[in-house]
Amino acid sequence: MHRTSRTSLAPSASLRRTADSGCTTSSPPGCQNWLFPGTDLIASFAPFHGLPTPYRVSVDGRPGWYAQCGFEAVAVSFVFPGRTTIVDGACLDCGEPLRIVVRDGVIDAEEPRGLVGYVDVPFREWRANLPFA
Repeated sequence: MHRTSRTSLAPSASLRRTADSGCTTSSPPGCQNWLFPGTDLIASFAPFHGLPTPYRVSVDGRPGWYAQCGFEAVAVSFVFPGRTTIVDGACLDCGEPLRIVVRDGVIDAEEPRGLVGYVDVPFREWRANLPFA
């Protein structure tokens, strides 16, 4: 059985710890991960998502990840220090293709130029409106 390098926990112990934290589909405020209902399978763990989302992530040209949302997509670069992270997606309003190239939290390139993120929920109301924030 493999163990995680940072905690020396077996995968089953790590999943149990995640479940014990209360991070489920009805996660408490501030919890950025959740499990599939009735299972110990991780659906999402910030900044990643276990299911396909509009935010496809590749690292050093290797695809294979999805981000929870557009803002989390930029945060993925902190998980891979010193490596180039590319996020491909589409504008949720008009469908125009979007691409952001990030390295160590710094946006190196964006297509089209001048990308702007927008959330139609005031920050103070995010916890009460997480699906829309």
